[in-house]
Amino acid sequence: MPLRFLGAWTLQAVWVVLVQMPIILLSQAVETRSNALSLACLLVWLTGFVLEAVADVQKFEFRQDPAKRHRFIQSGLWAHARHPNYFGEITMWTAAAAAASICGVLTSNRTLHLAWLSPAFTSVLLLKVSGVPMITAAGEKKWGHEPAYQHYIKHTNLLLPGSPAPPLGGSGGGGALI
Repeated sequence: MPLRFLGAWTLQAVWVVLVQMPIILLSQAVETRSNALSLACLLVWLTGFVLEAVADVQKFEFRQDPAKRHRFIQSGLWAHARHPNYFGEITMWTAAAAAASICGVLTSNRTLHLAWLSPAFTSVLLLKVSGVPMITAAGEKKWGHEPAYQHYIKHTNLLLPGSPAPPLGGSGGGGALI
């Protein structure tokens, strides 16, 4: 039993270190220069933060309605992607890694490129390990038999926000993208 806890805690510690890698590396850089690219990275980071926060608030508010508590959300940002909160999270850490790389180029500090471990690890974790696979399995179990759910899954992008699914029974374009 204690070894299971050790495994869980160790995985969480690795996750924390890898996710915050861009910030750790940037804070240890000898010389940090601000330029248009680093400001662009900051704007992308803020965009990702806002996307994740808005998606989380929308889902929270959706679940507060007793009539919707056990339904799947397909409104707001969730009409444009099945996991807009994960898109925001990955966007944030990609922007932070890009900022670290820019600093690494400007200061000739190759160590700063290790920051890319953060969005890579976050993406693998969310898309292949604990996020999407678990939510997809739970959704299939709860609503997989419902035509509206199958339509939403087929026509709504997994991660990258895009066009909402056409109305059920209506004609629409091809399937969803990642």
